[in-house]
Amino acid sequence: MDAASGEISVKNKFFFTSAENFDIHWELTGDGQALAEGIIEKPDIAPQGEKTFMLDIPQVSPRPGVEYFLNFKVVSREDNGMVPKGH
Repeated sequence: MDAASGEISVKNKFFFTSAENFDIHWELTGDGQALAEGIIEKPDIAPQGEKTFMLDIPQVSPRPGVEYFLNFKVVSREDNGMVPKGH
């Protein structure tokens, strides 16, 4: 990951499932407060494949004593067996 440019690399570790069945939600926080967020919809990553994405991360001037985190959540797009949509 290159935080300055917003470039991230995502690997699909599934053996038989494309990542298109999911959305990747991301959120940049500073001291627990959301600074930016977005969604990578239906990432086209083949099983065991890897792809680079650009996130629209704003320029942040780090302040002393503030913890910054870039959090990711992968969410299912539709019901799939035991995994419900939105889980």
